[in-house]
Amino acid sequence: MTASVPPLLRVVIVAALLVGLVMAALRWSRPESRIPARQKALMSAVSSRNWSKVERLMSENYRDHWHHDRAHARDTLSTVAGGFLTLEVTLQAPVLDIDATGGPEIRGRLRLQGSGGGLAPMVQREVNRLEEPFVFVWEKTGSLPWHWSLLRVEQEELQRRASLNLPGLR
Repeated sequence: MTASVPPLLRVVIVAALLVGLVMAALRWSRPESRIPARQKALMSAVSSRNWSKVERLMSENYRDHWHHDRAHARDTLSTVAGGFLTLEVTLQAPVLDIDATGGPEIRGRLRLQGSGGGLAPMVQREVNRLEEPFVFVWEKTGSLPWHWSLLRVEQEELQRRASLNLPGLR
């Protein structure tokens, strides 16, 4: 003999489950959740040197203050990372600002950990000694919650060096 659940209790249980699912979906789709997830995916894609994924995470409108568009930025990253045998890219103490003037952004100090030849040790040393944060600006590019793309990357110390026409920064 099985116990029957009263119809009213069934309705209450189903309604509670639906409310819980809707609340979870709303929380999951908020920029406060999605942008850090996209940032983490970007760092992982660069670390694993998955350049097609890096490009998919970048906006078609990507333009940084080094005058790189999406393809040029991807190619530059590929060239720089090519000297590393192993590479792990992390963003230390990331801070999300949803209401930033130029669009939602994540700021943090970029850290490279790896080994390699050629320019890799110098690149790692120079990036790791930068004091000012990297700024990753994101834009909403579609209607789905995960449609966030990297619009630009900024780093004031590197920008100042480029304005002095130091070799290798243009």
